[in-house]
Amino acid sequence: MAVTAYTMTFGTFADVAIIRQFLTEAEVIEALDNAPAGIFGPRSWAYWNLKLGRYPTPPMPERVLPASGA
Repeated sequence: MAVTAYTMTFGTFADVAIIRQFLTEAEVIEALDNAPAGIFGPRSWAYWNLKLGRYPTPPMPERVLPASGA
């Protein structure tokens, strides 16, 4: 589903329209829920969650850095 997340963020309207022909709304929501951290910016994250009826918008995915062993 990372390809879907990338397309939702960086694709054109036409690109998104094409993938929406093949994915259900549940699959698009799954792509949001499992998006790698750093793909969506705050604006696109808010847009897609609102577009899919998810309000209030859930927190964006965060990177988890391993603790330093030093």
